[in-house]
Amino acid sequence: MIRNDQLLKLLYDAFPHGSEQLNQAIENIRGELTPELAAQASERYNAAIERQDATGAFAASTIAFRIFNILGLREDAFNALVDRFSVRFMVAQTEKDYADIRTELSEVLAGYSYGQGSPETGLRARVLSADCAFFACESGAEGMAKKRWLQAALESLQDGVQFLAETRTSLLILQFSCTTVAVYQVCVSKGWVGEPWAASRLAALTVAIDRAAPAKLIFPGDDAKTASIDAARAQMSCLYNSSYTREETSGQKLSGLFGRKRG
Repeated sequence: MIRNDQLLKLLYDAFPHGSEQLNQAIENIRGELTPELAAQASERYNAAIERQDATGAFAASTIAFRIFNILGLREDAFNALVDRFSVRFMVAQTEKDYADIRTELSEVLAGYSYGQGSPETGLRARVLSADCAFFACESGAEGMAKKRWLQAALESLQDGVQFLAETRTSLLILQFSCTTVAVYQVCVSKGWVGEPWAASRLAALTVAIDRAAPAKLIFPGDDAKTASIDAARAQMSCLYNSSYTREETSGQKLSGLFGRKRG
């Protein structure tokens, strides 16, 4: 453990000086790279998220990704890469910021076999892609551009349905449901909810969520969010499939950078 701390310090010291120096630092200790070292970097990512430290989280996710990737642990590498995209998402502000992240993430998903082993891995990526599209929509897009971003968000969510059915991670179900409801509410406010591009996708997503979480989703410590999501799900279920029971189930608080953005 002490040696791992020393190795991580070397990598953290190199990180601010750019990719080339980080690569050289990793190469210098290549013989000492282990899954445990990468996992320790990932733990530092989680700690940075909890203290709202975007810079620290970005460094930790980058280092974890590089080590996991060198070791050939592709699923772990992909999760660390999604962590890295997530930090960029949390500090993004403009439509272009969100669009750039979504484009790069889409290229990764199209070009590599990352995310094929674990439902959680695949679902995380698709929800993040949908979130990027939704926030691009909310960050200044107007008219047809706004509609196109909402459609893109729905497409990413539909891509995630295959993983939603298999995941047992309640936090991911909450995130998927929040994003779907957010898109639905904008469609309602704009009078687009009945248009074919929105209606067919929202119907399919409503069915998927009701199957994955037939009971009421609870957001501990956030009664307003719990009530808002519950009311929207009841509307969606009434509109599309009438299968929402509204019985209560436990949930998890959306913490760290993600919770702040979603707040």
